[in-house]
Amino acid sequence: MRECGNVENVVVFDADASGYASFQLASERAYPTRQPGMPAYPEAPPEKNHLSLAELETRGRELESQRPKLADELARAAKPEDLATIIYTSGTTGEPKGVMLTHANMVSNLLASSNHFEFGENDSALSVLPLSHGFERQAMNMYLHHGMSVYFGESLDKIAVNLREVHPTVFVGVPRIYEKILAKAKERAAEKGRMNGLLFDWAIETAKRWARLALGHRPIPFWLSRRHEIADRLVFAKLREALGGRIRIFISGAAPLSPDVALALAGAGLPIVQGYGLTETSPVITAGQLDENRVGAAGKPIPNVEVRIAPDGEIETRGPHVMLGYWNKPEETRTMFTEDGWFKTGDIGSFDADGFLSVTDRKKELFKTSGGKYISPQPIEQLIKSSRFVNQVVVIGSERRFPAALIVPEWDQLESYAKLKGFDLRTHEDFCHDPRIINLFERQIAARTQNLAQFEKIKRIALLEKELTVEGGELTPTLKVKRRVVNEKYRDVIDRIYQ
Repeated sequence: MRECGNVENVVVFDADASGYASFQLASERAYPTRQPGMPAYPEAPPEKNHLSLAELETRGRELESQRPKLADELARAAKPEDLATIIYTSGTTGEPKGVMLTHANMVSNLLASSNHFEFGENDSALSVLPLSHGFERQAMNMYLHHGMSVYFGESLDKIAVNLREVHPTVFVGVPRIYEKILAKAKERAAEKGRMNGLLFDWAIETAKRWARLALGHRPIPFWLSRRHEIADRLVFAKLREALGGRIRIFISGAAPLSPDVALALAGAGLPIVQGYGLTETSPVITAGQLDENRVGAAGKPIPNVEVRIAPDGEIETRGPHVMLGYWNKPEETRTMFTEDGWFKTGDIGSFDADGFLSVTDRKKELFKTSGGKYISPQPIEQLIKSSRFVNQVVVIGSERRFPAALIVPEWDQLESYAKLKGFDLRTHEDFCHDPRIINLFERQIAARTQNLAQFEKIKRIALLEKELTVEGGELTPTLKVKRRVVNEKYRDVIDRIYQ
């Protein structure tokens, strides 16, 4: 077993619910390289030593004055197998774990993935995701590697404003951000009158039809080309300008992207590609490319990365991108590897005939009804979210008789609908309990899930007044739902569904 060189000071970025980091100092520890099936780890230090950023900076200045050449000495002494960073997982299905990544992990993944997106020094990027997240951390490494300009967004709420300010060519985000971009554009169109709202809907449908053929390298009928040209002049050009006017590529990761969203953006002249990976894999496993892009898939494996599908559908991978292990959790680490050394991602997926990977769900998020049927919630949620009345949705039903759904309405759309129908509903609570509104959502869901198996169909719903948020603890910093938290926080609502 190889031993890594000692690291004098390791800063551990431990993201809290808001995405901000606290800092933990680990001194003079040695981190052994993981061998498949036989990880070895240092024992936990007797007590954790947390520093504020200001304290860390002060110590850094003092150390620099005492040993001005220390940074160069450490850089020259670092070996590929040395620990480079510890990044905590988001904890969507359990307790967050500290992922130990080596220099070799991160550099190999950087070099293998960055050419996929054809980044160059003339590109610029707007960074909006927390740097405590592996996806954004590696994106930042790519920007630096290619000599790009990088601007830091003020907040998720100000993405549109910041895009118009800095005019980036590259934007890396998560599916929820792209959903909100389209929802906001639709909302602004509707504010200008009913005809503008209908025009926007028509343009988006045109975009999806056009993109489905264009990305599939199939001929586009003349009538659709003309429709697309008109939609571009009337709607898409304004949308692109509202997003800064220079977007060359959108990149989506951290969760599956809805095909409808991907087609709408691509058809609007905003090319979007998906990637797939985990914090434990540095993070990229597969990635799409602009000239080889398939909607609904997360691209092909990047160079030097092997991927296989286990008999139960789980995605497994091995290569230089796989982590050293979990910080102070040797037993948890052992369970993540097969006997022949492949890392078990915990995701369910499949390859198509051309080698594109599709990721359908998290293995831990699969649940079984009391009738013994296994249900995959994410694909059902994607179908339901295609309704213009749905903002957020969480499918539930573990050990229950049937699947149900917690839904946060798209309030602007719902209020407009109620006004059109002449419903006298004054508060969000009124909406959430009105049988006519419940019936609207049930009809919307039934129309979108008619091809599901009977045991997969949503039998009952509950509407939630407040949006699920990072601050409320229901979402991770990259806007993924923490199902365990939602189940606990809304236990009373869920119990009422099944009474």
